[in-house]
Amino acid sequence: MKIVILDGYSVHAKDLNWDLLRPLGELTVYDRTSADQVIARMQGAEIVLTNKCRITREVLEACPALRYLGELATGYNNIDIAAAKERGVVVTNIPGYSTVSVVQHVFALLLYAMSHVISSVVAILMYQCSPGHGVYSCYPVTVPASCRFVFDKLVSFFLGNFCG
Repeated sequence: MKIVILDGYSVHAKDLNWDLLRPLGELTVYDRTSADQVIARMQGAEIVLTNKCRITREVLEACPALRYLGELATGYNNIDIAAAKERGVVVTNIPGYSTVSVVQHVFALLLYAMSHVISSVVAILMYQCSPGHGVYSCYPVTVPASCRFVFDKLVSFFLGNFCG
């Protein structure tokens, strides 16, 4: 069985070990595949994994051996699902892809915004505040007290639920 990964770069090298697929068949991993290389690289492959490459009706018709197409992301917008179905090609994606990273990023942005990191850094660099005067000593005067309360609650929730 021939297995082809069209754009292995899209998944960080430490996230997946492509070598685990080698016992299943002849594995070829391409770092990147341009639009004009897709058909040639998929020829004879029964399994193809991709993330960014467009898999159109034309591509599917040119690759009759294809039986499985794995999308290495959450969406299918680069794959002609109707054409794949007509040809009996199973298409799957990864619906939970990067869920933890998205949550982490949201909290990072919330904490960044609520703690006024830039204002604090500028104030410290300009010697307008010093350590030991409390968390809020470097905040701009215009920050409402309600924001500080929300920030405290977020930090408490985060530390209590995810770090302990």
